[in-house]
Amino acid sequence: MKKFLLSTVAVATMGIVNAATVTLESKDATDIQGTYVEEVPAAGTSNGQAAHYQPLTSLKIGDYSFTFTTTSTEANSAPAYYYAMSTSTNPKLTIRTYAGTTMTITAPAGESMATIKFSGSNADTNLAVSASEGVATRSSNTINWEGKGKVNSVSFSFTGKYRINSVEITTGEGSAVEPPVVENPEFVKVANVTSGKKYVFVAENAVSNGQLNQGGGKYGYIQVDKTVTIENDAVKVPANYALTFTAVDGGYNIQNAAGSYFIMTGTYNSFNADASNAAGAVWTVTPQADGTVIITNVEKSKSIMYAPNYSSYGSYASLGSNVYPTLYEMKEGASAITDITVDENAPVEYYNLQGLKVQNPENGLYIRRQGKSVTKIYVK
Repeated sequence: MKKFLLSTVAVATMGIVNAATVTLESKDATDIQGTYVEEVPAAGTSNGQAAHYQPLTSLKIGDYSFTFTTTSTEANSAPAYYYAMSTSTNPKLTIRTYAGTTMTITAPAGESMATIKFSGSNADTNLAVSASEGVATRSSNTINWEGKGKVNSVSFSFTGKYRINSVEITTGEGSAVEPPVVENPEFVKVANVTSGKKYVFVAENAVSNGQLNQGGGKYGYIQVDKTVTIENDAVKVPANYALTFTAVDGGYNIQNAAGSYFIMTGTYNSFNADASNAAGAVWTVTPQADGTVIITNVEKSKSIMYAPNYSSYGSYASLGSNVYPTLYEMKEGASAITDITVDENAPVEYYNLQGLKVQNPENGLYIRRQGKSVTKIYVK
């Protein structure tokens, strides 16, 4: 018989009295619905692929129901449920989300959820999670949600990859405080770069999100967001998607939201995010008549292109089936946080520049809010 951890707790700070907490493990999922994909054994240099359901449409864990949808049109970016490889000595079964995934959790009839805690791994650096109601916040590989009032069902939307190992739910009536109003800055299409300005790349409706996909964002290919709408040559996306171009001798340096320089090393078609603008950090920008730009690494003679086959931006020696990007520049005065209304007796709260609440700020620029005082601070 499968066992679920159940305990009775009193959570006074949340206004939840005698609430029950249940921990749902992904490995205990039942009634899994979706397209089943058989395991591919490891062979030669290939690590193989574990058996999985993708797209995943629904499952149950204990008495809780989970349903899944996606806005992605790519099969390998649909929500999934992965088993471990049959040869694994440390098997882990996970629910996996991707950009465009929406997951809905429904409690048993007559039961309300006050808080939910997701524990997992492999979260994209720029992963953001929003909830249909209440407040969702993320810290590294943990996502916390606080409900408001009686909530029997809640949906979560994900902007990137995340592997869920367990879901801890506290029942009862929630008392979440609504976060500041958040509006993503607007980026508009331009023909060329201006030193000091911020940009995203766009090609085939794929907007660069400034994040590299390997080594915790230290190297790899630039990932994309295909869930946003581009209209009238403008798009609104989180500020941390932006890359800053700064003029230097021979061209430009390109930096991500964390201040790291995008450089090229060796014979790779990918990027490294480096703390210094050393070798391989200079890029030239050449506008084209069709509105695209050719951004070329001076040392490696490779240009930034969107690769439809991989749904990412790399730097390649030849165009082939790839696509040169267009540039979208952040509008002057664009802000990710607007119209913050607070209670004078509110405790100190921190938000990142995208307006998402942060429990333990570290290494970066944040918004500090206490009462009616709202300031921007840098945490080392």
